[in-house]
Amino acid sequence: MRQLADEVTKSGADAVIMIGEVWQTRADELKPYERPADSPVRTEALALDLVSKSGEPLDFLAKIIREGEKVSLGNTEISEATASFMFAPFYQVWGRQVPQA
Repeated sequence: MRQLADEVTKSGADAVIMIGEVWQTRADELKPYERPADSPVRTEALALDLVSKSGEPLDFLAKIIREGEKVSLGNTEISEATASFMFAPFYQVWGRQVPQA
């Protein structure tokens, strides 16, 4: 993230978007020390995290639905960002305080 923050500085970017696939499992369905990616009851989703020089960080999440060869996305859920600490290097180069939540 520090290397990407250097690119934010070089390019003068005012926002960063990170998109990726995530595995999900309810906490009560996990065995001790098991990660969602290793769980047989996992589901997959497409996640997008947005942080910006101004404004609040946001998380977008849409379940990936697989039906044979057909792949689609479920409804998009939007929430306040839950992993803002991960983006601390961006906040630092923008001169912003890292959100406490």
